[in-house]
Amino acid sequence: MVEFIGYVALGSSQTKFIVYSRGHFQVQVESERWISEAVARFPELEGRLETYDLPGTWGTQSFLDPVTGEQVRKLVASILRIE
Repeated sequence: MVEFIGYVALGSSQTKFIVYSRGHFQVQVESERWISEAVARFPELEGRLETYDLPGTWGTQSFLDPVTGEQVRKLVASILRIE
């Protein structure tokens, strides 16, 4: 996945990325480590990656959940600076 994101970043310098997980990014240090490793491989990703961990328990997580939807909308608005 990081390879694909790095490839897209090379061709589109304005693109920002939200990478979601169903548990991997629950701990902030895991998110920071993942971003750090991605940027080490693809420096053009610096400042262009955000992570999002779906709330809830495995098997019940959904982007259709109103709380999740609102969190994602806020994250996208923040990234695009359209709050």
